[in-house]
Amino acid sequence: MLEYININGYYNNISLKDISFHVQEGDFFVIFGPDDSGKTELIELFLGICVPSNGKILYRGEELSLFSSQKRKNIRFVPDDILLMDSKITAQKYLEQIMKAYKIANNDKIKEYADFFEIDLTEKLNYMTYEANKFTAVIGAVITSPDLLILDEPSNFLTKQGIKKLYQFLEHIKESGTTIIVIAEHFEETALYCNSFIYLKEGCIEAVNRTNERFEAYKAVNIFDANHEKVQEILGEPIAVSDIGKTYLYCENMGNLMDIFSKCDVKDQKLLIERMNIEEVLDKDYSRWE
Repeated sequence: MLEYININGYYNNISLKDISFHVQEGDFFVIFGPDDSGKTELIELFLGICVPSNGKILYRGEELSLFSSQKRKNIRFVPDDILLMDSKITAQKYLEQIMKAYKIANNDKIKEYADFFEIDLTEKLNYMTYEANKFTAVIGAVITSPDLLILDEPSNFLTKQGIKKLYQFLEHIKESGTTIIVIAEHFEETALYCNSFIYLKEGCIEAVNRTNERFEAYKAVNIFDANHEKVQEILGEPIAVSDIGKTYLYCENMGNLMDIFSKCDVKDQKLLIERMNIEEVLDKDYSRWE
C-alpha cells in the first residue's frame, strides 16, 4: 500500500539515511523511536510538507508526485497537537461540517463514536478537555472511512485510561478495513495492537518487524544464587554480570519461567524480574543491570 524506497536527505535538521520499508494494506503499523529520530519527517514527506530529495515514496504503486486528489481524500492525518481548542462551534457542528465536505449523508457513526468516547456533542470545542478534543479530532478523521489513517503521537494529552480506549477504538477501525500508521515515542502503548513496526534512531532504521502474533514482552531476570550452568543452558549467556549475580534475557517462547527456576534451583528470594522496554532489547542496552 505504502512504500518508502531508499529515502535519504536532510529534513528539519534531521538526516534520514537509506530509509526503506513497506506498509501493507490492513496493517496496524507503528513508527517509533526517540525524539529527533526522523519519525515526523517520514510522515511529512508522505503528506507533501517536505519533498524527497532522494529516493521514492509510492502509494498504491503510484509515486508521491503523481498522487491524485481522490487518493489524497482517502488519507486522513491526526497531528500530535490539538487544533480544535480555539474553535467555538460544538463537536456536533464540527463533525457535520466534515461530513458535508466529504458528501457523507448518513451521520449515525457520529453518535456511535461519541458515545464510545463519552463525548458531549453539544459542548463547544473550546470548552472541552484536551482529551475530549483529541477524541473529537480522531472521530473527525475516521467518519470519512479513510483507506489510510495516520496519527502522530496520539497518546499526547490523554490519560492512561484514555490511551487504552483510543487504541481499542483504532483496532476496531482497522478491523473495518482502514490501514493505520501510528507515530510513537515508545512502543509499549502500541504493543497489544500493532502487527508491524520500524524502530528509528538518528535518522536510520534500527529494526523492522512484521508478525501476525502479539509482540512478546521481554524481561530481565536477575538471579543472585542458582546453578548458573543450568540457567545458561536454557536462557543463554547472561546479558549482564554484577558483583551480586547475573542477569538473563527472557521471553515467553523460552518456556514457563517458574519451571525454569525449579530446574535450576533458583529460590524466590534470590531473584528479581524486571520488564524490559523494546528499545533496550533492540539496542542491546543492558547497562542498567551491570
